[in-house]
Amino acid sequence: MRLLLAAIVRLVVMGAGLAAYYAALPALFPGSNDANIGAGLLAFAGIVVVSLGWAFADARRRGASSTVATWAIVAVAFGVLWLVGLATLEADDSMTLSERLRLDAFLVVFTAGLVLLPAALGAALGDRSRNSE
Repeated sequence: MRLLLAAIVRLVVMGAGLAAYYAALPALFPGSNDANIGAGLLAFAGIVVVSLGWAFADARRRGASSTVATWAIVAVAFGVLWLVGLATLEADDSMTLSERLRLDAFLVVFTAGLVLLPAALGAALGDRSRNSE
């Protein structure tokens, strides 16, 4: 239960941060209505940094195994929720929600990797620094 609660807290914080970032995009990149690769890369970098840092802190407190388990749950859920959120926002007359979900389903694995790989590295580094003290 503790593991699930920890994953939910991380999901809520990361989701709120991502929502705030998307809300701030017009102010960060004014006059940009086209695909903005820089904005996407900035979002990816933010996810990587938060996952790495938070998992490092988690592993220093709880060890690597429970940290990786927590972040695996976060990674899968975050990937699914990001896909559903994007599909909901981008669905229109040209492509329905279900078509958008089918088309972009691969993003679940990509997004989960953006969360889990840095989190696993952070967990390993945090656990190592915990054991060296």
